[in-house]
Amino acid sequence: MGIKILFMRSEQAYLPEVDAYLTYFNQLADFQAFDSSKLSPDTLNYADYDIIWEFKGFGGVKRSQLNDRQILIHEYLSLSTGKLPQLKDKAKTLFNEKPDLRIFLNKYIHQSLKFNDGVPYHFRDMGVAEAFLTQTKPVERNGFVYVGAITPERDILTILDYFSKQTTANLYLIGHADDEIKNRYQESDNINFLGKKNYDQIPELLNQFEYGINYIPDKFPFNKQTSTKLLEYVALDLKIISTEYEWVRNFEQENNLSFYFIDDKAPQINFNELDQYEFKGLSNKEYLTWENIITQSGILESIRMLINKRM
Repeated sequence: MGIKILFMRSEQAYLPEVDAYLTYFNQLADFQAFDSSKLSPDTLNYADYDIIWEFKGFGGVKRSQLNDRQILIHEYLSLSTGKLPQLKDKAKTLFNEKPDLRIFLNKYIHQSLKFNDGVPYHFRDMGVAEAFLTQTKPVERNGFVYVGAITPERDILTILDYFSKQTTANLYLIGHADDEIKNRYQESDNINFLGKKNYDQIPELLNQFEYGINYIPDKFPFNKQTSTKLLEYVALDLKIISTEYEWVRNFEQENNLSFYFIDDKAPQINFNELDQYEFKGLSNKEYLTWENIITQSGILESIRMLINKRM
């Protein structure tokens, strides 16, 4: 039957990494991976699974709900936002259950959370699905696209206000937007809300556009975290317009790329200059794929070691 892994995901959560993990583990002969959001709550029984894998948050599965042979994995994708974020993160370190393995998006998140209990850990960065690499580039691409969270928390209104005043540039947004935000721009013909799409629809949809907007405010914790949208743009060879902040500058320099940068407080795009700008993309895109990211993380080896000790 294989080792059974249950990935805990609510129906509302985006979490493309869960789909990547499901694909990765289900292609291995000795594993079976399941998505909790696809299972009926009435029939969900933790005892049916060898590994419970959670994306934290605060709270969650208790040790008392598991037996001694079951493995608990905690994955931390981001730091807290909103009011009192550091206090929220401290609460995670003090009150979350002690797992058998932790996974962090990057070293910064690991260092910020300050776990000091000897639990082994790995880093697992964001990746892209193979479909982003296999799209055929169309003869002509047009317009500007933004994919991801459309929330005031990310200061997205700043870039929307800017584009709403343009006469020749059309911005298309992929992702859920509150009615309040959509109503604000209902009179703007060049602001186009395409709505939330299934993950498998994103590569073909993004591939229609010429420019990918990576609008991330230069503030904690957003400026320390991997931009998934930017990886997707890079994989599709979109020309990238980005705000300037720590992570994106490091990514650009480490991969010898060239992006067009704008100010996150007062974005300005010289559209004539943009036509002549020398963008530089990524030649080796294979390393961005989820399969490579997960394999290189070393997570599988640690899981096998834990299984050998428990089973």
